[in-house]
Amino acid sequence: MDELIIRDLEASYGNNQVGIARTREARVSLEKSADALAQENGDYWLLDFVRSKDSYLLRTATSYLARAIHENLRGEPDSARLSARQAQQI
Repeated sequence: MDELIIRDLEASYGNNQVGIARTREARVSLEKSADALAQENGDYWLLDFVRSKDSYLLRTATSYLARAIHENLRGEPDSARLSARQAQQI
């Protein structure tokens, strides 16, 4: 589920050009994942996130966070830390 959430966060909120249909599809998938996390684990962070007001700053911060996750998974902790800090500063 983690990879699905990351992919859908990038498509829904990232500063990329995935197309309107893919963005809508990703948003629906993300909402389903958020509901599942809340119901199955009592974990509401993603549900709170997808219900928050969309904005340019939210999209930019999400893009940096997604970059940080990918860099960390590739074994690039210094780059990941920098990207996470950039998201935090927004």
